Parts: sequence; structure tokens; C-alpha cells
Amino acid sequence: HVSPKDEEFSPRNRPSYFRGEGSDARRHVLAWSPAQSRMNARLDYMLRLAQRIGIPDADQVCREYLRAIWRHYLVPAPGTATIWGDHFVSITLGGAGTVYQLNHEMWEVDIPSEEDEAWYRCDTCGTYTRVNVKGVCPSYLCKGKLRPVADPTVRFDNHYKHLYAGLKPVRLTAEEHTAQLKSDAAAELQTKFARGEVNVLSCSTTFELGVDLGSLEIVFLRNMPPTPANYVQRAGRAGRRTESAAFVTTYARRRPHDREFFRDPFKMVSGRIKPPHFSLENGKVVSRHIAAMALAFLWKMEVALYGRGRVQDFFVDNTGPTKLRALLESRPGGLLSSIRRTVPPELHEILGVETWRWVDELFHEEIGHLVLAAEEYHHDREELEKVLSELQAKRKRSDQILDAIRTIDQRDLIGYLAARGVLPKYGFPVDVVEMKISYHCSEAKILELNRDLRIALSEYAPGSSIIAGGKTWTSRYLRIMPRRALPRFRYALCPVCGSYHRVWADTREPLTECSRCHASLTDAPLSGEFVIPEFGFLSEYAPPGDPPPSAPERVYSTRAFLWGESFHKEESAEFGPVEE
Repeated sequence: HVSPKDEEFSPRNRPSYFRGEGSDARRHVLAWSPAQSRMNARLDYMLRLAQRIGIPDADQVCREYLRAIWRHYLVPAPGTATIWGDHFVSITLGGAGTVYQLNHEMWEVDIPSEEDEAWYRCDTCGTYTRVNVKGVCPSYLCKGKLRPVADPTVRFDNHYKHLYAGLKPVRLTAEEHTAQLKSDAAAELQTKFARGEVNVLSCSTTFELGVDLGSLEIVFLRNMPPTPANYVQRAGRAGRRTESAAFVTTYARRRPHDREFFRDPFKMVSGRIKPPHFSLENGKVVSRHIAAMALAFLWKMEVALYGRGRVQDFFVDNTGPTKLRALLESRPGGLLSSIRRTVPPELHEILGVETWRWVDELFHEEIGHLVLAAEEYHHDREELEKVLSELQAKRKRSDQILDAIRTIDQRDLIGYLAARGVLPKYGFPVDVVEMKISYHCSEAKILELNRDLRIALSEYAPGSSIIAGGKTWTSRYLRIMPRRALPRFRYALCPVCGSYHRVWADTREPLTECSRCHASLTDAPLSGEFVIPEFGFLSEYAPPGDPPPSAPERVYSTRAFLWGESFHKEESAEFGPVEE
């Protein structure tokens, strides 16, 4: 009453069958006699036995003997009795015909004891056996010869026998430690690991810093770390006490990075770590820091312009940018002294610190980041307000437009400015979204599934599955908020030059002509509508499943394309002019 599909039998947890000839891998059917150009363990043993005896044309003779054994002794013709008849069960398998399985009621497993006599050992592979036919080793493809064992007890006096018989079985308890766990759950799991309640911990880089488990002795790295610094942090979790020894194993995947360090591991383990390096002469980064200092100076003077930290509080009626420009044109000494003290001296002239040239660049009509951010806000809002006025004049429902306007107004101001190049991002995501788990269970309580929106588009998109907390969670819906609407756009790709265009879907703004090459977008093959799921996602309301044998397919949210002609055109004798 044990199902062969039980996961305890994985990865072969499915029924298997056999028949006389013709294997079928898709239906898990094995063949007693291999095809003419194939080999199996039975034919290999018979061939080596025939060669030992000296039978000519051994291959054809042995293949015919195998077929004869099947026909006359194992599965004879209907109505013919045989001593093996009850040892097999015939089954009609769809698409495969009649196949066979062992009848479990007719077989026993015999465990040999140390007192059994007549043991033999292969002089090549070391296999022990009680069956000796002409000294042929039963191991597949082994050319060795069986030799009698004078003292059979020697067979049982080996390392693995003592290992299996002497060691106390220990239950293996494995858990996952990643950034998807809530901080309390992660701390509790770390404590259980230190106490030995959990003895295998599968970790992401969250375990790389700030963790000291003195009793830890073994670390297994499933890929090659990016740098020696990362290797030291990960491998250094083990052997931090003088009385313990560290054992670190690194699995190198078939990727250029891993293969390079597999070829020369000394580069990774030599201990030569480059100190973290950042060039302070990066003008683009420093200019954003100057803008951050200017905005902080303004908000310190007029707190209302920051308000609740929403886009509307700063950009409504263009009050914030106007007051910021007026403040900077007055060239306040306090701000200038802060900039002088913060910005590297070699960048003062380049950025125009003393002349305040950076202000003109910040408010440049065409490329000024703050001007472009303000124009985007006002353009989107004005287009939606036009539609709102039309609907109100016709006394039609306008809830969706009101929700869209409210969404624009209530965006986070710091994140909005950072995403548009006004403020520095520091490399951290500013548009994090969450996949909320709808089903209430113990596994859900310890998880916090947050992702940068760009990554979440692929990992949390409805229909996608992720593995977290030892379970598989499936995203099903886009999350919406009360009195808010998801930003919805119409888009088109120019069929001539490939330029991308978009407008708000609720507006009457036309999307008919490419602004770059003036080609028609009316019948563009790549066009449609999309929404930005900035409120996150919801999982399906169902119990989570067990993880599959292999990881879910990974789909990337973006793809890179090359566009335009190359700067250097070369002539090729075979292909002619070469272009990208």
C-alpha cells in the first residue's frame, strides 16, 4: 500500500516496466535485450563470459541467447508453464502494449552474513560477490577476474561498514535564511541554528556579514563568489574558534567566472583583497549630491514645501521649483560653504561651485533634471484634468480619472526625484513593491516578499511562482489601493526607427506620428496598453505548494537590443559591409 509516486522515492518515484525488446524512455519502459547497436549489463556480462570461454562471434550468439531466455524461460508463449511465470505481472500500458513488472509477493531480499562461505573479490574493481562463473566480474564493463577470499570477515571490516553501523543517526533539519524572512523570524532561525535545532542552513548573502557562529565548521558555497572579499566573508563563517577546524567546499558552475577560478583557485583564496574604491571625482554623482544639499537647505527653511513627502506638496503650481530657483539665485552663503566643504576641490571649477553654474544646469530648459521632472508631473496631471473636465461636463462617472490624479499626486517625493536623476540613489531601489500573501498560514507569517519594481515585474507577475520559506507561492493579482488607480499608458514602437512612445491611456492625446522620424504609428505592429503595478501584487488564496524538483523558470523583466549603425563599417570578403 505504498505509492511508487511518494516523494521518498524521488527522483525515481514513478512506476517502471520492462519488456523483451525496445525500450521507451518516455513511458519508463526498459528492454531485456538491447538494440543491435546498444549495450546493457546483461549483454555485457554474457559477452565477457563468452570471450572467457572462447566462443566465436560472441556478440550475435549472446544476443540470441538473451532473446531465447526471454522467450522460453521468463515470458513464454500463452498456455506454456514456467517456474518464473508467477514472478512477473503483465500490464497493458497505453501506447506500449504489454509490459511487465516484478511481482513483489514472490521476491525476497537476502542479506548475506559474515558466516557465509565462498566469497570472491574482483582484482580490478574490488567488488565482492558470492556468484562466480568462470571468474567473470559481475560489475558492468569490468575486465577484472574474481579471486577467492580466504577470510570472508575481511569483507565486513572496512571503513563504510563501521561508518554505517557505528555512527548514531542524526536527523537532518534544513532551513532557509534569506532577506525574504522578517527580521524576527531570521533572528529566531539563527538562534535555532546556533543551538543545533537546525543543522543545515541554506543562506543568501544575508549571512555574509554580522553573523558569528563560533561552532560552525562546514560551509558549502553553491557558486563561486564574485571577489576574494566575498569569499572571505562567506567562508569565514566557519572555524572562528581556535578549537574548531573549517572545511569549505565551493561548487564551480559551468560559467566563465566559476571556470576561471576553478582553473586557478589561488586567485580566490590567496587573501589579496582590494579595498573598496569609489572615485570622488564623479561629476554626475556629485552634482546630484549638490542638488540634495540645495533641497535640504530649502526644506529646512520652508517645511511646508516638503509637507508629507508627496510629489504634490512640492510641484503643485510649480511652487517648489520656483522657490528653489529664487533661493539659489540669491546665492546663500551657508549653502555655498557647505558645498565647498563637501565637494572635492578638483570638481569646484568643473561643476561651477564658485560661479553657481550648477544652478543653470539644474534648471536648464531642455536637459535640466528638475525641469524635466516638473514637466512630467504637470503634463501627466494636465492631460488627466482635461479628460476629467470633459466627463464632468457630460455628467459621466469620473472616479477612475480622479484615482489616477490622486496616484500622481501621492507618489513619494524623494523616490520620484531620485528616479529622475535629481537626487542620488546610492544604488538602493526607491520603488520597492510587495507581494502580499493572501493565504493565512504559519509559513506566511514569517515572510516579507519585497522586490525592486523592475525585478518584481518578472518574479511577482501574475502566474509566476517563487520559492520562499520552503514553500511555493503563486502570484495571482495586481494589488490596487482605495481611491487610487494604477498608471495606465498607451504605447507604440515606431516600425521604421524603433523609437518608443507612450501617453496616458485615459487622455485624448494622439499617438499617431513618431517624433524622431515622423513615420506613422497608427498601424505599428508593436503597440497596446500597459499598467505600472506600483502598489504590488497579491498571491492566490490557496495553500502554498511544496517546492518542485527544479527551480521555477526565470524570466527577465528587460531585454537589451542593439539599434542603429555601427561607428566603424568594415568590408568583409565573405559577407560584404558589416553593420550592427
